[in-house]
Amino acid sequence: MRICRAEEEFNIERVQKFEGKFLFFNPEHVLNENHLRFALWHAKRAFKNGTNIARDLQIEFLVRLSGRRQIKKALELMPESNYCICILEGTIEDFSKTTGVKAMKESFTETTEKLSHLKRIFNVGNEERDLEKGIFERIAMTDI
Repeated sequence: MRICRAEEEFNIERVQKFEGKFLFFNPEHVLNENHLRFALWHAKRAFKNGTNIARDLQIEFLVRLSGRRQIKKALELMPESNYCICILEGTIEDFSKTTGVKAMKESFTETTEKLSHLKRIFNVGNEERDLEKGIFERIAMTDI
């Protein structure tokens, strides 16, 4: 799995035809790469076990990434632009070549504002000292 950010604005419909190779997400709602990997693992497992909430992997990924069972609520966390891309097959260069969208490697930054935002959207209280653990618990709870 590779994570990148588009260097330019692009229409998501332009690259949706490559379903199964790329997933899109809002980097403001993601703590780190572990968060992505955990959500992706749960999304794939849901399809394997027939417990998926959505009909396609992109939406299921967003559901798991958001820790919410409602598709509508999960989609509220999707940006209108400035997507980050989770590349499931190939490299960042492959993504750019295939889609015509220039992209660069993404690194997640943990600012105080972002951590507060994540605590709020994942309903992780200040008493929960490990934010990542709290987020993982919310993702796992989507299976119940």
